[in-house]
Amino acid sequence: MGWNIHVEGFVMKSGLLVIVLVLLNFFNSYADSNSWITFTAEDGLASGRVLSISQDSQGIYWFGTVSGLSRYDGDNWTTYTNTHGLSNNKVDAIAIGSQDNVWVGYEREGVGISKFDGISWNTWTQSNGLPLNSVYSIAIDSKNNVWVGFAEEYEYEGEGICMFDGTNWTTHKVSYPDFEGNQNYIKAIAEDAQGNMWFGTILGLSKYDGNDWTIYNTSNGLLSHYVNDISVDSQDNVWVATLDGGVSKFDGTNWINYTTEDGLSKDRVYAIEVDAQDNVWVGYEHWGRPVGVDKFDGNTWFNYTTSDGLADDYVHTIYTDKNGYVWFGTHEGGVCRISTSPDIYIFPDSISFIDIAADTAGIANVTITNKGNESLVISDISSDNEQFKVNPFSNTIGPGQSQIVTISCRANF
Repeated sequence: MGWNIHVEGFVMKSGLLVIVLVLLNFFNSYADSNSWITFTAEDGLASGRVLSISQDSQGIYWFGTVSGLSRYDGDNWTTYTNTHGLSNNKVDAIAIGSQDNVWVGYEREGVGISKFDGISWNTWTQSNGLPLNSVYSIAIDSKNNVWVGFAEEYEYEGEGICMFDGTNWTTHKVSYPDFEGNQNYIKAIAEDAQGNMWFGTILGLSKYDGNDWTIYNTSNGLLSHYVNDISVDSQDNVWVATLDGGVSKFDGTNWINYTTEDGLSKDRVYAIEVDAQDNVWVGYEHWGRPVGVDKFDGNTWFNYTTSDGLADDYVHTIYTDKNGYVWFGTHEGGVCRISTSPDIYIFPDSISFIDIAADTAGIANVTITNKGNESLVISDISSDNEQFKVNPFSNTIGPGQSQIVTISCRANF
């Protein structure tokens, strides 16, 4: 059973007003509308082993691999190695800072952190400001401060976190009183909507509010003290991937934990990412049984493997881009992208579309992409069935840009 959705808009082209009117078939079903695209070394990626992913404000993608840093603008690939200015070809972490500066970190070889401004490279090590040289994680906060997490051997007990404000480096040490040895192996960094910084370590989860530190571990709700990754959803819930416990969700007060008994494929979770629709994606370590990735829609866990389109069943990193696509950096299969919403491609004087499937909550997120050279003005999106609700009602999509439109319908038709 289906209903019709009308999308009306216009494009200004060479002084002519081109009216766009499309009739979309909207099906209230639970059909899987996901589509996959994979990029490998044959396409231009530096290596099939991808460790980190980010996207700048121009929509350009950056991929950290074991053989260099790859840049992809949607058409062309460029790879940077130590011959171009990288300190090491194994790029473990990437973050995009102000003015689209690309920050990259290197865990091994003691080569610190590098910044690329599009022309030249600058590198920081212990010789010019960093407390340590082995960088495992990087994040840029809402104030454009650069946070760096270090990876050191267990006998090291110094500072494990460093913050760069554009001029000075400030170091921090997190203390876990119940543990001895290395307390500053920083596996992940994230910021919540309140501006709190979260740090995943091998001894627990730490929150820093700018003044005080709060420690979470197995004694106060976390599934495992070994934290591999962190992601924050639109409701400011903090999702935590642990090495041997599964996934923990923290709402600021209470913890909800997910294990194989709840639907996870394995409890050794390596990567976690919340997408634009608040689906939670998790990837697993490359040791043991290959299981691909899992997606949690708030009710049910779904598994995706190479048989579904995933490039490799071992995933190192997961990233959501500005268009809502979810990217997976894999162990040997390169990088792949999944579209979790139907695509509508708008050209200067025409539009094409596909069927749209609602999820279990009766919501479909439609990505409208303007493939023309002029701005597209969406003047109205409406339904011939009053049970539908569309948001946003009106917007302008620039050339080459995308907009996610949410179409909701009442449950239990």
